[in-house]
Amino acid sequence: MAEIARSAKTKIVAIIVLGVTTFAFASGFFVFLGLEFFGPQPVVEPPEEIRLIDQDLHVEGTFNRYYNESSQQIYFLIPYEDYYHYRMDLERGVPYQDFIRPNSVRFIAEYIRDNVIDPNNDEMVLMGLLSFVQDRGDNNASMHYVYDSDTSGAKFPLEFFCEGGGDCEDASIAFQSLAQSLGYETLICFSPQHCFAAVKMDQPPSVNVDYDPFSIEVDGDFYYTVEGTGYGWMLGQLPGSIDPQVVSWEHTY
Repeated sequence: MAEIARSAKTKIVAIIVLGVTTFAFASGFFVFLGLEFFGPQPVVEPPEEIRLIDQDLHVEGTFNRYYNESSQQIYFLIPYEDYYHYRMDLERGVPYQDFIRPNSVRFIAEYIRDNVIDPNNDEMVLMGLLSFVQDRGDNNASMHYVYDSDTSGAKFPLEFFCEGGGDCEDASIAFQSLAQSLGYETLICFSPQHCFAAVKMDQPPSVNVDYDPFSIEVDGDFYYTVEGTGYGWMLGQLPGSIDPQVVSWEHTY
């Protein structure tokens, strides 16, 4: 079924939250893409101009501009009909790879890529995407991990973002959709009771790495694991409860 995306209708507001003082502004300001709007001090709620408009769904989240050190909070609107299409119109029991819809979330991925410290650094871009789908806790603007015992189907990425999160398979699908929209190749991986992703990288993760990055070799290429649930997991890291020897995978391209 044809995938629809009306990102041109989508407005993004970014609240810049930098942990590095050299980048901090004394007063702070909103960057309203597409409109000339500047607000006062950053606040928890978005300005009135970007709250629900004609049933559009307000989504907020946070990504890291530099690994786990400098973060940026963003708000954006998803047209309600786009969300409804994925939530109600499409078949729910399709294979996992059919849930991956890069075109529907390309505008989010491109914004994150363009706003990390170095958009040309694949590792930094991928960490920005990963941090956006991870659960930062109840008191933070982020996606949230929600356990789901229903294994009959997953969430499409726009569902994941509009509903504020999902379980491990939903986070994996959301990350892969973001990554594939920027041209990265991915795998969806399974172990008993868990689902995660892996992404192809020419070089192993190298920044803030005090662990041995885990990868899956496919035809001479290396795909480094991506844990999309709790915040703080880095590229190539896996929870200790996962036995790498029993991991299976499917190529989702």
